[in-house]
Amino acid sequence: MLGVVLAVIVAVGVPVGLWVVGGTLRASQGAASPAAASEAVLGSLGPYADDDLSTVERYLCPDVVAELRQRLQEMRGQLEATPDGDVRLDGSDFLTTTEGGTATVRVRVAARFSTVDASGQVILSRGEAHEWVFRAQQGSGLRKGWRICDFTAPALCGIYITC
Repeated sequence: MLGVVLAVIVAVGVPVGLWVVGGTLRASQGAASPAAASEAVLGSLGPYADDDLSTVERYLCPDVVAELRQRLQEMRGQLEATPDGDVRLDGSDFLTTTEGGTATVRVRVAARFSTVDASGQVILSRGEAHEWVFRAQQGSGLRKGWRICDFTAPALCGIYITC
């Protein structure tokens, strides 16, 4: 009987162990491209992103995770507090310049607003697009993939939203 129990544990344990290890390795990898890493970071500012920004960490360079998370959290706070209604930032025209293991991604980012008027009708509008610049680095070994090490963006307050 003990042999059957051990056989079941081994048969189930090995695939589960491989799944856990595989998931952990994928979680430590960056994005497939510099543009994908930029899009993931931009998406972390959206209304449907996780509250603690934990899922975006895999797309940030390890030595600046805390700094970039703080900047992103401050930006999310501004977007959530604006009286302009629900705001979402949309990126378009991703232009990537790669040199070796580093890349620069220029993105046109516009704010998309949704508000509800007095009659209950939803009003959608879009603001003017402005350039954001992401600086990415390609990892190696188990931490392969592209990660964002820095980005520059216009101030949200006054450019995109009312604060």
